[in-house]
Amino acid sequence: MCSSDLDGQEQDIVGVNSAAIPAFISVLVGKAPDDGLRDVTPAPLSSVTLDVLNGTDTALVAAANADRLEQLGFHVYNVDSAALTTTTVIEYPANAQAAAKAVSLAVPKARLVPTTSVSRVTLILGTDGVRVPGAAMPGSKTTSTTSTRSSATAVTPSTSTAGCIN
Repeated sequence: MCSSDLDGQEQDIVGVNSAAIPAFISVLVGKAPDDGLRDVTPAPLSSVTLDVLNGTDTALVAAANADRLEQLGFHVYNVDSAALTTTTVIEYPANAQAAAKAVSLAVPKARLVPTTSVSRVTLILGTDGVRVPGAAMPGSKTTSTTSTRSSATAVTPSTSTAGCIN
C-alpha cells in the first residue's frame, strides 16, 4: 500500500495482484493453494531457472537465498527487490508446475501461487522469515541491490513487485 497526496488530501492506494486471487480464495475456503501440484514430479534442479526477489526491508536477503539455491543446483536469473510483503511465495506460470514444485521442496514453507504475471518461477521472500534452509542471513536493514546472473532474455516483473505511482 502506498500513500499519495491528491488535492491536499492523503489517499491510500492498494495494488492488487488479480492473477493471484484464485489461489488466495482457495486458501480462504480451506483448499491448498494449488492442489494440482500434488501429482506433479519435480523438475531436476539443474533444469530450473528462477528469479529471487526481496520483499523485506533487510538488505541482501534475496542474494543470500539465491546463492543457496545455486549451491543446491538451481539457476538463478534475476535477483532484485520487491514491494514489502508478509508472506513468502513461489509464483509460477502454468507451464512451470514441475519447476515450481522443485523450488517448493527447497523452500518448504513458501506458499505456491499460480499466476499469469510472471514468465518463470519467482521466489518472493517475505517478512515471515521463510527462507531457503542453509542460506546465510544478512542483518542490516536497507534496500537490496539488483543483479542479473545470466544473459537470458529480459525479465517480466511480477505484478506483486509493482511500485507506487505518485
